[in-house]
Amino acid sequence: MMIMSMPTATVICTCYNHEKFVVEAILSVLDQSYENIQLIVIDDASTDNSVIAIEGIITDKDFRFIKNKKNQGLCKNFNNALKYAQGKYVIDLSADDVLFNNRIETQVEFFELLSEDYGVVFSNAELINEDDGFQKHFYKIGRDKLALEKPNVGNVYTDLIGKFFIAAPTMMMRKSMLDELGGYDETLAYEDFDFWIRSSRNWKYAFQDKVLTKIRETSGSLSSTQYLAGDEQLATTYEVCRKIYDLNESKAENEALIGRLKYEIKHAVMAEKRDDAQNFLTLLKKLEPTSKTAKFFDQLNRLNLPTSWLRNSLQKIRT
Repeated sequence: MMIMSMPTATVICTCYNHEKFVVEAILSVLDQSYENIQLIVIDDASTDNSVIAIEGIITDKDFRFIKNKKNQGLCKNFNNALKYAQGKYVIDLSADDVLFNNRIETQVEFFELLSEDYGVVFSNAELINEDDGFQKHFYKIGRDKLALEKPNVGNVYTDLIGKFFIAAPTMMMRKSMLDELGGYDETLAYEDFDFWIRSSRNWKYAFQDKVLTKIRETSGSLSSTQYLAGDEQLATTYEVCRKIYDLNESKAENEALIGRLKYEIKHAVMAEKRDDAQNFLTLLKKLEPTSKTAKFFDQLNRLNLPTSWLRNSLQKIRT
């Protein structure tokens, strides 16, 4: 299918200590089958040789390169680059992930067929390791290469409260939606959950059943550190849950939030993240004052028992 207007797609490649991968990420954008692309690469004061690696290819490649003198964090880093975005659509690309060479063309074609109330298109992905080895697909696929179980689409606000089911690196976002939202919330430690909630309240999501991205899973990924001492991700999750509490408009939405809170409470208590657990418990009691779950974990949390070993053991069994 030929797109007559060829709308610009902006790719914001955010880099922090990705010297091993950043060149491959950038080249995956520059080698796209789609022509009308604006690439912005922003380095968040990396302490490795990421800047040298980027400058090594910028001499004969056309893209904007922003170098932060001080580390600002992912959310502010993305927003700084977003100021220069000229595209109708935007992709947030981590410098350790890789785009298939037809991703942008495929997603723009799909997006152009949707109505203006769709703010996000997302797709399937390959999960790879640090050595580019294939691990699995984000959504399991059949012989026809289509997802065996399709995620919900359209109004997914309630679904996103209860479950993370979108591979964030696969998203293409409408620029006007990002402008309306003010980009990412810079006060938070990570962006996915908050963005999904704030955007899905007023915008629809569409799933494109194709594998278009390689997502690299590394030992230092956010998901591997969220229950460690000093990590701020659970505090961010609480702040998003508090926003959900204010945004909710129905019983079904509140029930989804109750389920989310119970999940977070269990893991926070087991990880001995006492203050975070108490914040979740306080919010749960507002929604479900007689909750037996809240009473049980409140008492367990106050006992200060060494429970993190049990959670770690269960995690090892599952993996």
